[in-house]
Formats: sequence, C-alpha cells, structure tokens
Amino acid sequence: MTTDRPDDVSDIQKHYDSNPELEHDRLNRHPIEYGITMRYLREFLPPTGTILEIGCGAGTYTVSLAGLGYRVTAVDLSPRLIELCRRSVEGADVTDRVELSVSDARDLSAVAGGHFDAVLLMGPLYHLIHRADRQQAIREALSRLRRSGIFVSAHISRYGMLTHIAQTVPGWIESSQSVESVLSHGHDGETNPRDGQFRGYFATAEELGPLHEECGIRTVAVACSDPGAAALDHAFRELPENQQRHWLDLFYRISAEPSYVASSSHLIYIGRRP
Repeated sequence: MTTDRPDDVSDIQKHYDSNPELEHDRLNRHPIEYGITMRYLREFLPPTGTILEIGCGAGTYTVSLAGLGYRVTAVDLSPRLIELCRRSVEGADVTDRVELSVSDARDLSAVAGGHFDAVLLMGPLYHLIHRADRQQAIREALSRLRRSGIFVSAHISRYGMLTHIAQTVPGWIESSQSVESVLSHGHDGETNPRDGQFRGYFATAEELGPLHEECGIRTVAVACSDPGAAALDHAFRELPENQQRHWLDLFYRISAEPSYVASSSHLIYIGRRP
C-alpha cells in the first residue's frame, strides 16, 4: 500500500522522546558503526566549513564534527533528543560552533542558515516507509546544499539487520506476514501498530543510488558502516586500542566491497550535488 500523503511520524517522535537515553548510548554500543562512519566523513567532507546534520539524535556526531572545527546545524524530530544533544554540546564546550533545531526532515523551513558545505541525513531515512517521503527528505536536504557539496545519508540494511533481529527479537520469525512484508517491501509499517515502538524502513544497497540520483545527486559511494558487526561489537570493545584501530582500518578498507555490503546492519551513501 502506498499513498501520496505525507506519513504521520508522530509515533516515531514518541518512540525517541520516550527513552532518549537509549539513543544517547547507541553508538557506544556500536563502536564499529561509529568508527567507520567517522572515517567516511573524514575522507569526503571538506577540510573546513558548515554542516547541516539532519537526525542528529543525542549528538555523538555533532560533538565529533564540531570538535574537528566544523560549524554544525543539528536537527532532529525529537525535542528530548535535541535537549540531550544540547547537553552533550555544552559538555564538550563546542556551543559556539553548534546550532540546534527541532524539525521534520521533510520540512526544514524552520532551520536557520542558507546553503551548507555538506548535508548529513543520518537518521530520518530509517523511518520513512514511503518512497515519496524518503525522496522528499532527500530533496529538502539537497535544497540546503551548495553546488559541489557533499551529501551523506545513513540507512538500515534490509538483510544485514536480520542478524540483529534474530538476536534481539527472535520471536519475530513466527510473524509470517511481517517477515514477508519486510523482505518484499522493506517495512511492515502498514500493519504494525503506531504505538510508539520502533517502526522502520529497511533498504537494500541496490536501491540507494537510484533513490538519490532521481533527486539530483551524483553517487560517489555506497558502503556498509558496520560490516558483519552485529555479533562483534562486544568483543571489539574489549580489544586493546591499537587492535581496535587496525580492525577498523580493515573494515573500512573492505566496506564498499559489493559482496560484503549486505552483511552490514547499516549502510552509508555518499553523494555530491552537481
């Protein structure tokens, strides 16, 4: 089922507002995803400039990027996550380089500023189950990006995420209608109750290029940000720092291998505005 009307995402806002601390700790629980994503950002972002970060969550990337000297405008749908982001920014003493705003990714009219050197769409595409809404979010972000600017988006992998689901919600496999819907359409949002629980869209790597290119972006790379990492994060955190660094170097080196991308729980897209 599809619709031309924008999806009501108030349940998604409720989901994050109900337990913002869980999101605050998410990248601590998944250090491989954070490490590889930061490597991609360091490789493709301009050395200095302004960044619009849409879906900033509790501010992990916000703080890291501001700490590198970028001026960051950080946006999220959840007021409580924005408040956590504000506290993180204050704790890191980078308030002079960060602006915060509560906004839906599909309408950035309330966001101050003009054109940015880079735009990061880091979370909204996890939840917009209709293609028209995903493209609206991409076009809205692209409208704030200067020519030749870098566009980065994050996605949940349709098949790579199955390992995580098997570990955390094994009973899901008995819901045959939901399983078939996710495999065929990337979501079960049409049947899943909108009760504030996680409601997401799971993408395939093959769809990311066309999705963005139809909006006017030139694809630079599609890669995985946590290759095979669903069962590795706990062990990874126990490694000595030098071994962590070397493993991240290896994971990053192979993160764009087509045969490896689908094993990731999360995908990262890099593009450029012509």
